[in-house]
Amino acid sequence: MLVDTTAPTATFTTPNAATISPGGVVSATVTVAEGDLNFTTVTASVNGTALPASDVSVTGTNNLGSSVTYTVSISNLPAGYDTVGLSATSLAGLTGTATTINVTAQVQIDATFQSSGSNLPTFTTESGFSGISVTWTNLGGSTISPQFWIQFTGPTTEAAFLGGTVAPGGTTTVFFGTAGLAAGSYTATVYVSIGLTAYSPVYSVSFTVS
Repeated sequence: MLVDTTAPTATFTTPNAATISPGGVVSATVTVAEGDLNFTTVTASVNGTALPASDVSVTGTNNLGSSVTYTVSISNLPAGYDTVGLSATSLAGLTGTATTINVTAQVQIDATFQSSGSNLPTFTTESGFSGISVTWTNLGGSTISPQFWIQFTGPTTEAAFLGGTVAPGGTTTVFFGTAGLAAGSYTATVYVSIGLTAYSPVYSVSFTVS
């Protein structure tokens, strides 16, 4: 008789605050002390919404009575700053505590918007406020109204976006204040998207909040 009293343990192997390249996955493991994972209960979520089972791949073989560590791959994340959750249940009906990770997922379809030279993101001061400034150029042939995103990674992890409309060949400069960030060293990552489609490369700049 198999007596299972320990719930599965889910652990992300992808680092917190990682950037996921286009087509990339978030990786994790699920360890079950008695080797009795219920594969159909391994579920992942993004920003509180469950992903379809087809986006969650589990590899491993049950071995009743022995500890087994299974590998999990989570794919098709929406572009942007995502909180990814993972949980699992054993055949005995024991559900482990859900674990989460924050990542930035890139789904780069094209590079309509680009930033280069002196227009790359910089840590600067505007009207007495410190923040990140970046100028984007619309290299496409039509007027586009995207979201201009930024992710701050450091003692405080935050993401935000601003909207705007840019004509073909036009430029726009966006400024994100850093007044609300805790003191410490940061990396700011910026990109442009429309819904789930990225419209730019990803650019980063490091800075310090004192």
